[in-house]
Amino acid sequence: MLLFLGGGVWVIAARGLAVRAANGLTIRFNLSLFNDLIQQAFLLFLLLWGFATLSWMATRPSTREEDGRGYGLRAGNALPNRATTREEWMRGAAIGWGMVLAALLPMVLTGSLHPQFDFSWENLGLAVVSLLTLALLTLTVEIVFRGFLFMEMIAATNSGFATFFLSFLYAALGSLRPDDTLFSVLNTFLFGILLCTCYLRTRALWIGWGVHFGWNAVLAVLFGIPLSGDVSYSNLVFTSAAGPQWLTGGAYGPEAGMLTGAVLLVSIVVVLRVTRQYAWEYTYRPPAPGGYPMDTSAPAGHNPSPAPLVQILASSPSSPFVNPTSPGSSPGSSPGSPPGSPPGAPPSQP
Repeated sequence: MLLFLGGGVWVIAARGLAVRAANGLTIRFNLSLFNDLIQQAFLLFLLLWGFATLSWMATRPSTREEDGRGYGLRAGNALPNRATTREEWMRGAAIGWGMVLAALLPMVLTGSLHPQFDFSWENLGLAVVSLLTLALLTLTVEIVFRGFLFMEMIAATNSGFATFFLSFLYAALGSLRPDDTLFSVLNTFLFGILLCTCYLRTRALWIGWGVHFGWNAVLAVLFGIPLSGDVSYSNLVFTSAAGPQWLTGGAYGPEAGMLTGAVLLVSIVVVLRVTRQYAWEYTYRPPAPGGYPMDTSAPAGHNPSPAPLVQILASSPSSPFVNPTSPGSSPGSSPGSPPGSPPGAPPSQP
């Protein structure tokens, strides 16, 4: 819990340092168009090294290996290097893409969206900058809410409480944005649950980062729709929505729409099915033997003598078999001897 609180303090300090550094560079070198990109790059750098330093100072490497969280700059921030990294991220981006299409489909069918296009070279360059900014922004948010802080909260409590608490905190901070509504807060909470599920199923941020980036990039850059009330990322396409606020979300965007909540619930089920193999490979741990040892040593001075050996020999009959029920037979007489003949007499001839 102390690591969680220390990480929260570092997030606030790192954000202030990143804003000051980005403003200083953009003013000195006249890079105002890249202010957000530089700010996110500084913040990401400070968070990665700050969280790794906190983890190194407070815990031993052996402890990190035992609880499965790993140790180091990447593993300590839930960014492990493994063979399925690209595959996980691409699957997450595809899920985010599909979520946007599902959320916008009712608006398209009702004719509520009215796009305008401006494919100039200048806007194309701004769109590239917006994509890079969103990539760093979504990675930074995932490291904060589903990375170091999430792992430490799980270690201090359990995964269920950590998921609820971090998702609630994520939604509470989202409610500070302009034009927010009750539906926007609820949808942000569900979005946090979805992204926490991505981490819990894979013990990494790759799928969650892909989902978050896919949602933001497709919604803001490709369709030009407000992203949590922010329209600064819409450079090539500018889309206005007309219709009831429960459907379009108003000035906040589809994230404040009622149907978006249903899309998020379905997406949680989709993530559970898509990550079945990853959950088996990265979260399954074979059961460890438990209980108390039952092997006891002999008392001091006790030397048990070996058990005696018993030999069993085969037996053979000493005399031929005589049918005791045959008439006139007597002990010791041979078969076929007449009655009354002495033992051993030869049988009579006909």
